[in-house]
Amino acid sequence: MTMEEAEKYYKDFHGDSYLMWHESGTETTREFFDMKIPDDVLAKWDAELVEKDFSWMEEFDDRTWNYHSDILKVLDKGHIEDISKYVERLLDDMEKMPGRIDLHNRLNIIENMRDNVTFHRSPVKMICERTSYGLRLDRIMQEIMNFKCYDEPESAGYFRVTAKDEKLRIEYSDKYNRAFATYFRG
Repeated sequence: MTMEEAEKYYKDFHGDSYLMWHESGTETTREFFDMKIPDDVLAKWDAELVEKDFSWMEEFDDRTWNYHSDILKVLDKGHIEDISKYVERLLDDMEKMPGRIDLHNRLNIIENMRDNVTFHRSPVKMICERTSYGLRLDRIMQEIMNFKCYDEPESAGYFRVTAKDEKLRIEYSDKYNRAFATYFRG
């Protein structure tokens, strides 16, 4: 595997080793990791991934929550040592979300921020421990969580929230609040 092939491979799977293995098998994944690519190179690739995710997320469309999740996952990997500028940009965008995204996206943003998220650690812990933005995060999250689920009309987007999703909103909000109480040391 050449360095160019390794970069494409890494970016195609967003640097997710599980997806690399799951989609291309043990041999290709092992070949990639045997290259022992330095952290500074992986950090550069991660920064490029995050920039692309930001450009897509900032369109505030039906997949905003997905790009938000991808940004969190890439920052959590730890290749980018100082994540402050990216977290600040993420929070800037999250401040705009309540008035610009539908309830489905809001529900999924809350899910992204709760503790015990599948395939990555706590984004609240990451932000509270690696940046000074814990209080700002909480203020924004309280605004994002401040809604009730109802049956959204078809015009709301491809995916829609229903009144039945209110239980999830409460569960995800509780998990976020518990994570914030655990990790914020302001």
